[in-house]
Amino acid sequence: MSFLAAISTIFLGGAALTNGVDVVCSASLAVDEAKKSGEISFATDWPADVHWFGAYLRKGKDRYSIHPEPFVSGSYFAPEKPHGDGLNHFKFIVKPGFVDDSMAQVRFRARHAKNPTPPDADAIAALGRKAHPRLMLKSGDDVFARIKGATATNELLAAAVRHMKVFSDKLLDEPPVEYRLDGRRLWSQHCTARTFGLAQMYKISGDRRYLDRLERELRVVAAYPDWNPPHFIDTALFAFDFAIAYDWLYDDWSPEMRDVLAKAMVDKALKAADPNAFWIHNGNNWSQVCLCGMLAASIALAEREPELARRHIGDAVSFLHEPVEAYAPVGAFPEGVGYWDLATTYQVYAIESLRSAFGTDFGLVGEPGFLASGEFPDLMMGPSGQLFNHSDSGRGRGLLAPLWWYARELGRPDLVTTERTVGFANYAHAPAMGRNPHSCEFCFIPLIWMVDVPTGSTASKTPLSWWSGSSVPVTIQTASRDDPDAIWVAMKGGTAQASHAHADQGSFVLDALGERWAEDLGGESYGIGEAEHGMKFWDSSNESPRWKYFRLGPQGHNLVTIEGETANVGGFAALNFCRCWKRDAICHLSAIHPSASSAKRTGSLAKDGKSYVIHDAFSGVKPGTVLVWRMNTYAKPKIDGRAVVLEKNGKRLRLEASAGEWSTFVPELPKSNPDPNLVQLQLRIAADESGDAAWSVTFIPVGKDSSK
Repeated sequence: MSFLAAISTIFLGGAALTNGVDVVCSASLAVDEAKKSGEISFATDWPADVHWFGAYLRKGKDRYSIHPEPFVSGSYFAPEKPHGDGLNHFKFIVKPGFVDDSMAQVRFRARHAKNPTPPDADAIAALGRKAHPRLMLKSGDDVFARIKGATATNELLAAAVRHMKVFSDKLLDEPPVEYRLDGRRLWSQHCTARTFGLAQMYKISGDRRYLDRLERELRVVAAYPDWNPPHFIDTALFAFDFAIAYDWLYDDWSPEMRDVLAKAMVDKALKAADPNAFWIHNGNNWSQVCLCGMLAASIALAEREPELARRHIGDAVSFLHEPVEAYAPVGAFPEGVGYWDLATTYQVYAIESLRSAFGTDFGLVGEPGFLASGEFPDLMMGPSGQLFNHSDSGRGRGLLAPLWWYARELGRPDLVTTERTVGFANYAHAPAMGRNPHSCEFCFIPLIWMVDVPTGSTASKTPLSWWSGSSVPVTIQTASRDDPDAIWVAMKGGTAQASHAHADQGSFVLDALGERWAEDLGGESYGIGEAEHGMKFWDSSNESPRWKYFRLGPQGHNLVTIEGETANVGGFAALNFCRCWKRDAICHLSAIHPSASSAKRTGSLAKDGKSYVIHDAFSGVKPGTVLVWRMNTYAKPKIDGRAVVLEKNGKRLRLEASAGEWSTFVPELPKSNPDPNLVQLQLRIAADESGDAAWSVTFIPVGKDSSK
């Protein structure tokens, strides 16, 4: 049965529809051999909402979202013009150059979920009659009084409030932030920090100076010529800040000040939003942040602008589930922990705002993987305290506001065990003013959730071996979560076609003895890339200038390159565990290396957890071709034959290669974004006469120097 027939008879006909049941089918790809492209046609009698990242079929109380499984590089969905047959037609397209023999059949999953009904005009009118505050705060709950009272017994909460007071007191003499574009961006993070800090300090203390200082800030921002609608995420962030200020302090503002705040939200955000803007259906953090900002402003102003409110609230209710699908199946986030923090913060804001406004989250909390994502930051953090910082994410772990919501929501204080430690470190000092636009952006919002999380901690439930199972596959391997010296390895597959992705398929990071030895260098400065190449900096095609940047291209990651080869960075590298032995992570790299007939990397953790082996195997390479094994490190290397001893902070890690010759390389990086002390270890291996090359590198912790 063809996929077209299957979807028509299995779940689109209506009679056979079964709530809660996913449908999985395969379809033949119609291939254009000359262009190496292909497509699959769909037709449905359901309304079809089609976007590049997926097709969404919605009818009544039911919804199906269709995606290829596993992810197909270079693919997208596109709607077709009406055929006159009463059906909705769309295509799944694989771009030229991305079709290979493995795509004769493409597997699709149509995931069923309940289709939420957005609030109608009567519901919006009822919302407009509801008293303020109506964003995130429960009616009748003076959470700020509870925060103040809890500081007597909750040391972390007390530290957070002290920090907020120092921050707010320093602001009393600081001028408001003036309008200034930084490249494409109009940073709103100052406004976010100041809004949450000053508003909560006023609510906790009753000191009018904080309210007056916030008014000064917001009047300046309200008078900006615009909130940078071409980079609409800036607009949405300002809208959210103003919505919180308007709503939480509604009875404290003068009527004239309420008018100032409302007019700015309406003119600079709600009316400035294109009804067909790309971010409404973008499938990543842009959708979450922008939809949330418009939602919050609409809830706050429902009585003033009921029609605008109905439109934007409807968009949020209907479409916020699209980016949340990226958390499935087990809570991973494709853009790494850094963007998980941003996206999940605003997803939680939206959920809590819908709950407080309408008494329901419209099914968003129940999306597969979303609640499991509370474990994601802990899973991605090694014993060194550093994160696996793939996809433009940072390696350092700061405050992660959503974790306090997860801990409260799930009744799991273990999810914030690290946050308590990080929190004391962050709240112990006042932030710098004016330099870093992200200073304390999310420092203060967690207080409204922190107050309801038990102070006692419980044992961590984080697993030792973990696989994301998503379109951005990641594996984690360790023998212990309790031993700070344990070996811990994170490996990544996937494709450079994903949002914020690097050409890092097969790359890994490694901790041992409490140190990070194999490093991911993180993303290149957006400002540097955009200044040199404009928006082409974000192009993820094989020809993109993006891959010339050391931090982004294959040459800057812990993987293997083949000399003379242009890697197919758009290929998809499957990554999973050996079914019988979860200490083996296997990454299939054949789609990445066009000059090899097969390529595979296997990472194996010893049964006793005391060593780790990475085995690489390539075949079908031109005899004599040199393959380069690469690893970035900040440790000092000492080469001894086929062994290298790395030393860092009085600790040593030994690398033993089964073949090849070691050397070191210091990359040339932009002067405006240097990386002192970085060195790349390189191991060169030549393919034999049959075109094969296979070797292993074993990592063995040597120990600590007790004198250091």
